[in-house]
Amino acid sequence: MTIENQNTNETGTAETQTTETSQAETTDIKADESTVLGGGTETAGETDKANETQAEEAKTEETAEAKVEEASAVPEKYELTPPDGFESIDSDILAEAEPTLKELNLSNDQAQKLMPLAGQLVKKTLERAEAAITERAVTNRREWAEAFENDPEIGGVNKARTIALAAKAFDHYGIKAGEGVRALLDESGLGNHPDLIRFVARVGGDLEEGSFDRGDAATTPKAPEQKMYGPEFQPKG
Repeated sequence: MTIENQNTNETGTAETQTTETSQAETTDIKADESTVLGGGTETAGETDKANETQAEEAKTEETAEAKVEEASAVPEKYELTPPDGFESIDSDILAEAEPTLKELNLSNDQAQKLMPLAGQLVKKTLERAEAAITERAVTNRREWAEAFENDPEIGGVNKARTIALAAKAFDHYGIKAGEGVRALLDESGLGNHPDLIRFVARVGGDLEEGSFDRGDAATTPKAPEQKMYGPEFQPKG
């Protein structure tokens, strides 16, 4: 009696264990019902998300490619920014340059990269031109001074007399040294030009016949009758 009950218990226990095992396997199968090709809910969601990501990446790539193409395209009209140190780009010069830029298939960005070089070229050209002008002015000043010194009429032994007559002409008209026209003559070097010195000296010579105090106010020129007749024939008053 005791042995039969024990067998019965063992059999019941075994059946219980078998049932529990079957339920666990069934649960595992249900949990793994979704397959890659079957289109289960979880897999479909992941696939949709992956498709969206790929679409966004493709769109981003297309946008980037479009920008690159736009930047590399030859424009109908170039819109360039002047280089440092320049307020603007001359429209006429740009119009002349555009055919060459287009012939070289340069985009607006590529043409813009040439602007600093163009600015440096212009600056160097201006600097050299200014240096050449200055050098020429110095040469002219020296050559004119030498020509004045060697002129037999106004230079050499007559140099001091010529300078005095020229100064008298300037003083007569109130033109002071270092001011106005005389300052310009010094700055430009024209004050050494033999022909200009000759002219001013002759004006001073023409004024020398009348009474004149250098540095005073300009005297009143003589009337024609005063030049023709002496003091004894002048009207008394």
